[in-house]
Amino acid sequence: MGATYIVGDGFNASVGREEALMWIVPEPTGGLMLALALSALALCRRPRHHRATPTVPTRLQARTLRERRAMERKGQSIKAEG
Repeated sequence: MGATYIVGDGFNASVGREEALMWIVPEPTGGLMLALALSALALCRRPRHHRATPTVPTRLQARTLRERRAMERKGQSIKAEG
């Protein structure tokens, strides 16, 4: 069974000096890696036929939308908001 060794140095404030550090991390087993990969895939995958939940616009949003559509019909340009 393999392991990953992480080495370095750091300041130990309790004794006031630099010290060497070493962490030994066991390598994950094949089953664990498979489980992690499958859970990541499940979290990232979207349903194919997912539709956003329709929302009812507020009065201001509805008025703004009507105004934008009216301007588009007249051929006027719409300034980018932001």
